[in-house]
Amino acid sequence: MASQILHSRLGIRRSRRIQALYEEILKMDHNLEKATLEDVCSNIKEPELSGVFLCEYTVFREIYRLETRRASRGKIPEYLLLLTLEFHELEQVMEAARFLYHKKKAMEKLKTILMDQLRMGDVVARYSDEQYIVMLPWCTLEGVHKVINRIRGSYMKEINCVRVEIRAEMREVTAGYDLPVRIQRKAGWENDSV
Repeated sequence: MASQILHSRLGIRRSRRIQALYEEILKMDHNLEKATLEDVCSNIKEPELSGVFLCEYTVFREIYRLETRRASRGKIPEYLLLLTLEFHELEQVMEAARFLYHKKKAMEKLKTILMDQLRMGDVVARYSDEQYIVMLPWCTLEGVHKVINRIRGSYMKEINCVRVEIRAEMREVTAGYDLPVRIQRKAGWENDSV
């Protein structure tokens, strides 16, 4: 939360020191007294199960690492998406403050759409000023294409601006990192070597 405030209000990128401090704070989330299993379970359960799991990128990274281990044990189809907003020529035609305002509003709309369109159990984190990263467990390749098209369709209805597009990159969640990334551009999907 603090790193989000630094980033959104002051434009300060998350440094390694802030990241290390954030991870240290996450480790201190429990009392030092001995607890029962019931105490632990009541502490870790979600008050209400609903919708997509929205988290900070550091938490997302740990979930991803767990999922790569799980993927190496079985054949559970799971995909990682990187959704990037592209602002075609808007930066050149708008003054800087107005462009930043529109970019912030565009990202808020994308977040709302992700929260509405994705399933419970899907994981989402903001990656940068113009990107969200999404993990889609139990999703086939065909399902990933449907998800992307659904998000794009909803986004275009909401934003109603041809100068803003969503570029989608996807990769299967796997323990190996040498798989190609598939990028969807206007004409279709293509592979980029990574």
